Amino acid sequence: MSYDLCLAIVGQWGSTGKSKNLIFKAHHFKSLKELMNQSHNLSFDAIILETIQINRNELETLVSGLKTPLFIKFDPKNEVDFKYKDVFYFKNEPDLERKIDHMRERLLTLRLENEIESLNKSLSTLSEFSEKVVHASKDLFITETRKFFETHFKMDKSHWLEVKESSTKLPPILQIRHQLENQKMDQSSLLADLDGCVMEIHNHKWFQIWNHSSGALFIFLWIDQGDGIKQCLILDKVKSLKVHEAQQNLSHLVLTLNRRWLLCLTVSQAQVQVYKDSLTDLYNQRFLNEVLLKKIEENKRYKTPFSVLFIDVDHFKRVNDSLGHLIGSGVLTRMGAVLQQQIRNSDYAFRYGGDEFILILSHTEGEDAFNVAERIRKTIENEKFVVNEIEVRVTVSIGLAFYPFHAKSAEEIIRIADEAMYYGKNKSRNVVYKAS
Repeated sequence: MSYDLCLAIVGQWGSTGKSKNLIFKAHHFKSLKELMNQSHNLSFDAIILETIQINRNELETLVSGLKTPLFIKFDPKNEVDFKYKDVFYFKNEPDLERKIDHMRERLLTLRLENEIESLNKSLSTLSEFSEKVVHASKDLFITETRKFFETHFKMDKSHWLEVKESSTKLPPILQIRHQLENQKMDQSSLLADLDGCVMEIHNHKWFQIWNHSSGALFIFLWIDQGDGIKQCLILDKVKSLKVHEAQQNLSHLVLTLNRRWLLCLTVSQAQVQVYKDSLTDLYNQRFLNEVLLKKIEENKRYKTPFSVLFIDVDHFKRVNDSLGHLIGSGVLTRMGAVLQQQIRNSDYAFRYGGDEFILILSHTEGEDAFNVAERIRKTIENEKFVVNEIEVRVTVSIGLAFYPFHAKSAEEIIRIADEAMYYGKNKSRNVVYKAS
């Protein structure tokens, strides 16, 4: 059923939200506080204040915050003289009906003006997105997209996750929780924020909007890239948008977001043909410098750190000499698979040459990076590399360096990580050594 007008009624006017002359959709509130708490979820053509006391400060807050015509029941006890545009008084229910009926055309015009303003904002957002998000490489696209949403929608933080579809059809928010619980990095902060999602208020194929216990909106944007994999951009506690504004903006923006991500995938797939090592299926040395330069540029623009792990297989010459190069090559192939399994989608793994490997951990430094390196060292130490039914056990020495803490250039960060690795190898092998 459609309604001519949507009214917010604070107080008790009519038992059903209808009168004999008017048909409208009514939302009843017990107090102004309750109305203001729900105002980001709903859009009203007018607000009726019935049998409540209101002072000048409350009225100014209401007028400036909601920008909606007000109808206030006249109260001789209220000594404050309110003279504002689009603030009207009524004495009783018939008087209110006459005033609203008389202003119906203006109220509907205001609704149309608000809808046009909202559409113009959506078009402006699309244009700004195209100006701000310009790179087609996946990591830079993710960084620029998150920065755009955080700035444009005035929120503290966002998150970008790769979500693999499970065999059971979980609701989107449970898919994310399931994925986070299986992540290799600490996600307790985001899990706590998800716990604050109290009610889903909009569900679309490509985005969902939730009420958060903080009073803000929690928004999930989805990109379906096929092969059972989705990308999810989480907008964490958005306070600058009402629900209808978010719906208007995102219904257009999410289409562009999907198309641009698919372009990133196409570029990435083309790079794979040129930049992959044929033995290990990791990236090769040719691509390393390009990634480092991108990461350094990203740090200059967004202050995002990264870490470099320089990995060398201990006593690998003994494997080749005692078991032959065929077995040695098989060990390196398995080593590449193990390293790829230990990193996130936003990280990079390279075969640097021979039995040397390099990992780049995005947005990671300090203790977090050391913990990743130590986990990799232990995993390889406990791994059974089986090649042609021959079991081989190896260990690795890992040098660790942080950008920009340890270095200011691509060549320098590799050299420092390499030196840290050799220091650890000369000291004991099977060790993680952090550059000083």
